[in-house]
Amino acid sequence: MVVPFLLHLGKEVKVAVGTSFLFVFMVAVSSLIGHSRVGNVDWKAGTLLALGGILGAQLGPFLLEYISDQNFKRIFAFLLIGTGLWLFYQSRISL
Repeated sequence: MVVPFLLHLGKEVKVAVGTSFLFVFMVAVSSLIGHSRVGNVDWKAGTLLALGGILGAQLGPFLLEYISDQNFKRIFAFLLIGTGLWLFYQSRISL
C-alpha cells in the first residue's frame, strides 16, 4: 500500500516504487533481527534469496531507464493483478 499512497501524494511511479523498497528494506532488517534472535532464520535459503534479490535490485533501475512511465505502470499493474489472482487461486485450492 506504500506505492499507491506515494502516488496519491503526487510522486512519480518510479520514485514511489524505489521509495517503497527503502521502506520494505527497513522493515525487513527489523524483522530479521527479531526472528534471528529466536532462531527462525534459515540462513542458507535466505542468503540464496538475497543474492537473487541483489541481482534484481541492480538490474531493475537499469531496465527502468528504457521503459516509459506509462509502460511501467502497465507492467506494475499486471504484476499486482496477476499476483492477486494467483493468491486467490491458491487460497481456493487449499480449502
